[in-house]
Amino acid sequence: NVAEYTALVKALNKAVELGAVEVQVHTDSELLTKQINGSYRVKSEGLKPLFLEVMALKRRFAAFSVSHVSREKNKEADRLANLGIDTFQSNS
Repeated sequence: NVAEYTALVKALNKAVELGAVEVQVHTDSELLTKQINGSYRVKSEGLKPLFLEVMALKRRFAAFSVSHVSREKNKEADRLANLGIDTFQSNS
């Protein structure tokens, strides 16, 4: 879950940099979705700083939403993410 939160922080920082006004996040992390939306508390000490950073960043947008997507429906995004990781590692 640290990876999901870290990716979200990076994405939100990029959205701020690009001047985005509205942000919609679609993730296969049910935990992240429920924590950001307030259904679950953040119990993990390792996630708390990342959670707080996301909460601060989301206030910078006029509209912000996080929705859960099943892993089955997210296979293409996973494939593209893995391709990006593999490409980055081979170029390093």
